[in-house]
Amino acid sequence: MSQVTFNIKTSDGADKVDLTNVQISIADILTQGTIDVADGSITPTTDKDALTEMKAVVIPQSLTDKVMKITLEKGATYKLNLTSCVTTTQDDDGNDVETPITEWERGKSYTYNITVVKEAILFKALIKEWEETTGSGNAELEWD
Repeated sequence: MSQVTFNIKTSDGADKVDLTNVQISIADILTQGTIDVADGSITPTTDKDALTEMKAVVIPQSLTDKVMKITLEKGATYKLNLTSCVTTTQDDDGNDVETPITEWERGKSYTYNITVVKEAILFKALIKEWEETTGSGNAELEWD
């Protein structure tokens, strides 16, 4: 699976917007599938729905044609094409290299830092591996 987090903020200046009850929505996100327990592969179905959570675990998928809609309480709406978001890494010479995020890959966590101001939207994204934690123990099964 992939994890996505959206952090929405605004400036402190004159271009500040009110983020009270801000809502996000990304249409046509794959929402169901099957996992092969033998090899861990994920096969999505064609079921789609809108993603409206600021943090979610999702099926890995392409972001082609995926647009985030940010709606402010007073009705203003901003749109952000997710494939326009880039992650910045450094090459062997220490130069910054910007790479578009075109898909949510399995086992990766994506954090989108989005700044909404009057008549503009700014963004940065960070991709990192998920931290794996393994647990064990005993559980008691209760029957009704």
